Formats: sequence, C-alpha cells, structure tokens
Amino acid sequence: ISSIDLARCYKTVSDAFPALEFNVKNGDPFQVLEWVRNGDAEVGVLTSNFMFHKDITQTRLFNFEVVNILATDYPSSGVLLPDQEVRNITQIGFEFIRDGQVSKQHLISNHIFYANNVNEIIKMVINGLGWARVPRFIAEPFIEQGLLNTFKIESNQHSEWFVEAIRRTNYYANPVIKLFLEEAKKLPHR
Repeated sequence: ISSIDLARCYKTVSDAFPALEFNVKNGDPFQVLEWVRNGDAEVGVLTSNFMFHKDITQTRLFNFEVVNILATDYPSSGVLLPDQEVRNITQIGFEFIRDGQVSKQHLISNHIFYANNVNEIIKMVINGLGWARVPRFIAEPFIEQGLLNTFKIESNQHSEWFVEAIRRTNYYANPVIKLFLEEAKKLPHR
C-alpha cells in the first residue's frame, strides 16, 4: 500500500541517513511477502492478508476503513442494497483476497474480476465494470469528484482492514529499519 504518509517515513529515514541508498518497490501483498522472504526487501509494508507465517515478523501499523463503491450510473451514494442485488452485480476484487483466508467474507458476488492494484480496481469501477470494496482514504478523492458512489450491503457490517510491516524473523533489524518502523507505527488510522 502506498501513501503520502509512507513517503514521509522514507524522508525521515533519508534525513537521518543521508548516504543511504534504498529501493522502494510496489506490489500486491503476496509479492511483498515473497520479496521479504527471499531477501529482495528487508522490510515490506502491505495490506494484511490476514495470514500468519512462522518465518515472518508482522507489526501492525494502522487500520483503515473500507468502503463499497459503484459507478455513478448506479444508485445514489449511501444507499443500502439487498444482498441478492449485490450478488448479481460483478464484483472487482483483490487477488490477495481471493488467495487468502478471508475470501468468503469479502468476495460475495456471483461473478468476480480480479486485479492486484487498487488504482486499477477504482478505474474499472468508474468505467462501470462492477463494484468493489476498497480503502476509503484512496477512494475518497474520486467520491468527492462525483466519479464514484458508495453503498452499504444489507448483511455486511462496517469493515476495517489494516496495514502491517513485515520482515524475516531471523533478520537483524538495523538502525535504518528500526527508524522506519518507529515512524511507520506513528501513522494515523484512517
């Protein structure tokens, strides 16, 4: 997951270690997990895939609200839709949810497209391919611009997901990683 707040954490680390050279990669949670596991990344920041791994140390950073979104040619914002009606609309879901342990809770439509990038999912929804459940803080600018509507599902309660930092359990957290994690833990819930 990327955000301006994470970039501020990079800046703090860069200011503290001006000679440091670092590489920021962006991928879905399974890609990030693999990069950390095989040593391509010392630390990873990802939307939790709600799975625990013996070889990985996980640190919760912040929670965020998720929101159901539809293109603006669907009902007006904030409407409560019956489960059956939602099941009949194509859902656009995250690959990591499909492959994770919580897919039954989050993938509810009869027909589902998958993507591994939230920005791509939002573009698909804006263009009328279906509905999606995404982080509110990422969708909010599109909602405010009138490009997306939000809705609630009759049987679905308020939902929050969380972002975590991961690193190999047997990996020594050097001062750079420690500073990054300290700063990232200060990020606000959304």
